[in-house]
Amino acid sequence: MKKWLLLLIFFPAVSFAVGELPTEGCEGTAVVAPGVPCATHNLVVKELDARIWRITQELTKNVSARVTAMSAADKARIDSYYAALLAYAATAGNSMLDFHWLIDMELTDILGIQMPVENEAINAALRYLMGADLNLRISQSARINDGLLEQDYQDFVDAVLKSKAVLDEAFLSEFNPLDMPQSNPRQEVVNPTQLN
Repeated sequence: MKKWLLLLIFFPAVSFAVGELPTEGCEGTAVVAPGVPCATHNLVVKELDARIWRITQELTKNVSARVTAMSAADKARIDSYYAALLAYAATAGNSMLDFHWLIDMELTDILGIQMPVENEAINAALRYLMGADLNLRISQSARINDGLLEQDYQDFVDAVLKSKAVLDEAFLSEFNPLDMPQSNPRQEVVNPTQLN
């Protein structure tokens, strides 16, 4: 408690209030935090960002997102997406090309992910995927044209594997419950079908 008081005394300008985040430089998209880019110069970062976005859409729109358990079909499909993401990262991260151009390539709207969903394991997996994506955006690798620097690659793989491990454990655990009446969705996950 004393540390907080000293902090407030010596740094009175520090604000603990939560306000709107800035969106300058990202027309039509939201910025997750100040200084997090919405574009990259790196072809690999652009591709990994797009693949993470696709996995997040699969996770939030599958049947398992609306219940507290993981179905075998959803798990098998998601596993294939994780495998493809890690395989691409492995081939893209082991070499760099020195292209002689500097282009800003737009990244996905990471805040467009529809969270939270009913399934807590999916929520946790999504957070790690978002962490992997945001870490790539601010990494040194994002400022080169191609490839991933060794530490950026390792950080990315670690976060993706942790995301997958959360789903693996939820699927195999004895605590993988069926959807019980006591478990109510907090919000609609999939919009109702509309026939025109």
